[in-house]
Amino acid sequence: MGWTKLWLLKLSLLGSALFVCVGILLREPVSPSQSGPLKEQTQQVVELSLKLWAEQLIEQATLLASDSQLVTALDERERGLAEPELLRQSVIKRLRKLLGPATEGLAQWAMLIDQEGVVVTRVGLSETRHGDSLIGWPLLQLGLRGYRLDDLYEEDGQVFEVAVAPLSTLSHQRYAGAVVIGRALDSRLGSRLGMTTVWRRNGRALLADAPQPPRDGWVVSVARPGSVAGLELVGWLTAPASRPVHSSLVSRLSQGLTLPMLGLGVLIAGALFGLGLALLRWDRQKERSALPLFPGFGPFPASFPDVPAEAAPVLPVSSADASVVAPAAADVLIAAASSELPALAWSGDAPIGAGREQMYADFVLAKVRCGESLSGLSFETFCDEIEGGRASITHAHGCRDVAFRVHVRDGRATLRATPLW
Repeated sequence: MGWTKLWLLKLSLLGSALFVCVGILLREPVSPSQSGPLKEQTQQVVELSLKLWAEQLIEQATLLASDSQLVTALDERERGLAEPELLRQSVIKRLRKLLGPATEGLAQWAMLIDQEGVVVTRVGLSETRHGDSLIGWPLLQLGLRGYRLDDLYEEDGQVFEVAVAPLSTLSHQRYAGAVVIGRALDSRLGSRLGMTTVWRRNGRALLADAPQPPRDGWVVSVARPGSVAGLELVGWLTAPASRPVHSSLVSRLSQGLTLPMLGLGVLIAGALFGLGLALLRWDRQKERSALPLFPGFGPFPASFPDVPAEAAPVLPVSSADASVVAPAAADVLIAAASSELPALAWSGDAPIGAGREQMYADFVLAKVRCGESLSGLSFETFCDEIEGGRASITHAHGCRDVAFRVHVRDGRATLRATPLW
């Protein structure tokens, strides 16, 4: 199969891909001691995640505060239209339902507070306590004034993230109260970030069984603003980069296949393709200089096999036609010169007729079998090329005539010339 531009392009792309893959696999993993900018970027990601985490809690508080049943319950309580205990039980059921799958389970507890700052009921945290006042809590005061905020809240030595949202009356002329929701500080945020996280307060872990960060690990620390001072989130990679990470082949390739690496691969492919085109042009020019080309029929060999004189039989003829050479002699010479592909041969002495037509038919059949195009090929151009080749070879070698035969070489149909002396 001969080389083509399509095959050169395929090989160039394959070579570029192999080069890029080997470069990715041989590249050393980045160690934390050499990744200062990467650590700062991770620090920023954790800070942004804390803000988004708090905004999600505020959205859940706003969703609970928009519930009409809670607003109606506070309105009926203020007017004294409902039994307090029955009203409290009804609010508990409603809050439990709102804290279910509708809020994706992010909030763990909730409190409903009236406009005076008195706790109507609690759900999920100290449910037996109610009727106490939280009017001195700054977050609650802002919530009763119409703000939606987040903060930290401490109860019984446990710290929570909380958010408050006001409840408007049905007439929307004032606020009937507020709803406060909260969740414990745990490792759920770290799980989302793919890190191991620990909440600390003044340098001590909030949970007794919290894991300790490695001494030589990649540790980030982000302060959590709020009413409880000294609270911070400490996190580190689950698989420290300081140790060799035995990742799979596919994961290493996917992580290392960056835009600069793809650009390098394109440049390498272009260079290989250009080099291949240059070699292909040089090889074809060399072939043309060694073998005279005849358009549409492929190269004729520049040298011919020597045919001994005794191998050419001479048929007995009479004196009347002694100057006539039997056409069968050309066929015998052809078979002696190239017997690997039997085919019809034709010489310039043969009459224009069945010999040329048969050779033309064999040549067309050979090109079809080789998958070559027949564009521009006709019987007239075929005969013209034969005559031109015969004249050129007889002039160059001084032979009496030239016999031609159909020959397949390197997957191409050509005509092979044999001199007749």
